[in-house]
Amino acid sequence: MRRSLRLRFVLALILLPALLVSSQVGAATSEPGAATHEPVVMLSGGQLTDRRLAAFVEIQAGHYLASSALRHACMKLAVRPDSLLLFFPNSQRCEQITQVDTLMLPQRLHAITGRRPPPDLLRRLHDRPFLALAAVPQTQSLRAGDCSCPANTAPEGMVVCQVQTRTTGSRIAPIDYLAADADGDPLSGVFTHQRGIDPIQPGLPAPLTSTCTADPGALLCTITGNAPDQASDLQLMLAVSDGAATLNLVSLLEVAPRDGGLVFFDGFETPVCP
Repeated sequence: MRRSLRLRFVLALILLPALLVSSQVGAATSEPGAATHEPVVMLSGGQLTDRRLAAFVEIQAGHYLASSALRHACMKLAVRPDSLLLFFPNSQRCEQITQVDTLMLPQRLHAITGRRPPPDLLRRLHDRPFLALAAVPQTQSLRAGDCSCPANTAPEGMVVCQVQTRTTGSRIAPIDYLAADADGDPLSGVFTHQRGIDPIQPGLPAPLTSTCTADPGALLCTITGNAPDQASDLQLMLAVSDGAATLNLVSLLEVAPRDGGLVFFDGFETPVCP
């Protein structure tokens, strides 16, 4: 009973801002064929060659990237410490910028992200491990006559305990995946996981386990258990579907060796979920 009440309360928090945003977006119009923008991460080669990046880096508010994926994409380019790199999280692609390309870099970043980069871009990069440039939000609209049927609203959701670090074999903080559907459609969820840059695997790595509770238009799934015995960076993913649209929720778990000492996250001791 308590779990069901908690689910309904949190889902109300998810749905209220989603409904407010959708009501505003529904009144806007966007032309078909408009450019699709994407985020970009800028960093110097020294951050990779010296392995100075934390296991996970926050590239947007609440959006984390495993440094192992970044290294895997960028270290193929014969990177030098003074190299300037662009990493594209959506496509997991990395480019090395030449001196000539640097001259047109602000214009190119504007075209990619839809935002004008700050004029002191390179100086800012010099003062921090990396620089994440967010893409301008994409707006969607229903144009009159495009569809005579009611539009489906994709599920919304959140992850409670999105990033944590544990040593091998120790108990993890419970991870809650919460999803809600404004249409009241029944929701289903499927777990997968990825270890570092290995292929995505179905289910969860042992000995982690999951439980799910479904209400009309709502889903709550929780991961509990002990961290795997193999030290690695894990992405624990839940694909939530209402039968027409899919929502992907991700939690990041860094499993450190027991004798590995303190783990640091961008200069601060890695926070753990309560």
